[in-house]
Amino acid sequence: MDYQQWRRSIEEEVSWRQNNQLKDRWNINGQIVFDSNKHAINHCGYTLLEKALQLADLSQQKVFKQTVYFQQPVGFCECVETTDSDSVIYLQREGRRRVSRFVLGRNPELCNSVHLILKRMGSGDLMLITAWVGTESQPEPWDKKAGKEAVAFWKHHALVAVGVDKTEDLGDSGYWN
Repeated sequence: MDYQQWRRSIEEEVSWRQNNQLKDRWNINGQIVFDSNKHAINHCGYTLLEKALQLADLSQQKVFKQTVYFQQPVGFCECVETTDSDSVIYLQREGRRRVSRFVLGRNPELCNSVHLILKRMGSGDLMLITAWVGTESQPEPWDKKAGKEAVAFWKHHALVAVGVDKTEDLGDSGYWN
């Protein structure tokens, strides 16, 4: 399966669940987990998230992050390491206040892990804040949660610009602060 087929399969699964009015929640060994904003489901799909949640340690308290590894590739990572020879641009993503760093001419990379960020609610249920195929990354440098590690990370990583025209580049104004 290539990247485009993989994305279509996720979109079809999400659409089918919405059309059938199925809730975006899981019961994992008696632990209720719900997707806070469909962000995670749109990135990974319901089925892959369920598998990752079944393998995750959900006993932790408060907000926690966890990377779940599988024996085989499960999808494509859209955040890749960059080099000086890569063509990098800055674009405004939907729902973001500032630009994000993108790389042109690269493909998402086949990956065998899903990274989860969860928060335990007062009720004891878990809210899935976000998830993506890949490993732990850092908040973007302009994010209020970003530290020195975030700047170092994003100087050498970017999101893959799939179907993006270079003329859309908004420049890195405000990205690094």
